[in-house]
Amino acid sequence: MVSNAITAAPSFITEFYKYAQGDKNAKAEDPSFWINVLTYYNAAVFGMQVVCETFMLTPLGRSIPLRPRLICGLIMPFGEMLALIPAALGHTSEAGAKATIMVLAIVGGLSKTLCDSGTGALAGPFPTKFYSSVIW
Repeated sequence: MVSNAITAAPSFITEFYKYAQGDKNAKAEDPSFWINVLTYYNAAVFGMQVVCETFMLTPLGRSIPLRPRLICGLIMPFGEMLALIPAALGHTSEAGAKATIMVLAIVGGLSKTLCDSGTGALAGPFPTKFYSSVIW
């Protein structure tokens, strides 16, 4: 959910430092970061997914019950969306804005992993056509 919201409004994220500082005329201290912020966001999300999905293949990861996986995986995106609001209202620095975006990416990767592994485990026992509809 959050990744879709971020890619649907790229100008909000590429100019998030302005909202975080509370100044619409603010100049970026690190313009290359803000030009490439969506790339960094996606790399952090997918990197976290790789790490977490690898963990979910271990016996310890598989021992986590489905209900907590799905509940956490579905509640985390709401927390991510709500985290953007205090960062913008609190008037943090550009470094705080960077940290907010990257923490959101890491939490987003974790929540995607929990949802993916939970839905995969739920649909796995069914015939292939049902499982492929969950994946796509």
